[in-house]
Amino acid sequence: MATKTKGKTGFRNEELFCFNCGRSYKIPYPQPISMASAMMTQFAKDHEDCEPTWKEPVNETPEQTEQFCANWWAENGEHGMSSKTMFNQFRTSLMLK
Repeated sequence: MATKTKGKTGFRNEELFCFNCGRSYKIPYPQPISMASAMMTQFAKDHEDCEPTWKEPVNETPEQTEQFCANWWAENGEHGMSSKTMFNQFRTSLMLK
């Protein structure tokens, strides 16, 4: 599930994200904290009046093989650095079978 902060914006998949319109912005790193904070504040202001059009992706495909689900998650699911690492290990183990 996506992590929301106060309001309509927060972080999703390591990017600033608007939970109403679905737009995102990747903060370039490294970045001084004051600059990153200013970018977050501006992103929230830019999305104050967004219409709620974004919906959380859901895997509704009847094909549910491990490979299919893993690929669907990589493209649509919510993930960060640690889950991407585990996914790559899982994908490697599938290729070795």
